Amino acid sequence: MSVAANASGGGLVGFNSGTITNAFATGDVTGAAGSNGITTLGGLAAVNLGSISNSLASGDVGSPNVANLQAAGLVGNNSGTILSSIALGNVQAGDGSIAGGLIASNSVNTSIANSGAITASQASGDVTVGAASVGGGLVGDSAGAITNSTASGVVASTGPNSIVGGLVGDSTGVITNSSASGAVTSTGATAPSAAWSR
Repeated sequence: MSVAANASGGGLVGFNSGTITNAFATGDVTGAAGSNGITTLGGLAAVNLGSISNSLASGDVGSPNVANLQAAGLVGNNSGTILSSIALGNVQAGDGSIAGGLIASNSVNTSIANSGAITASQASGDVTVGAASVGGGLVGDSAGAITNSTASGVVASTGPNSIVGGLVGDSTGVITNSSASGAVTSTGATAPSAAWSR
């Protein structure tokens, strides 16, 4: 599936505020470059404010050289909970983007129980971002708690002024018992081997 600029597209659902369990999506998800905004893409869901568990997405997400994307193998923008879920697809995004093998942006919403919690989940796809972007093998930008989770894909930046990490690109949350095994490469980027924490 493909969506227009500044829209949200998911392989299974666009916006989830309920419960998704034992679900899967196999299709590729692409979108136009964000224009004065951002286009949000997820292999399973574009936006998750609810609960996703025991689910899988295998499609590739995003496109190289398409700017201003928030793209990830499972969920583009998460402030809900993710449990025992897997993303297999490769994720690509151009300049000014946020990308992750599982989640692109993982935030905490105090009105949602266990908001931003990612537990026992994994991503195996490669993640590639352009200049001035954030990319992570599991999560691009995370303020939530990541526990017992792994990433094995290669993470690469093709332009300057980006932040990339094997597990998380930019983390202000808590990471526990989690690991990354993929190579991290960059062109003029900040490239931590596992995660960048502020």
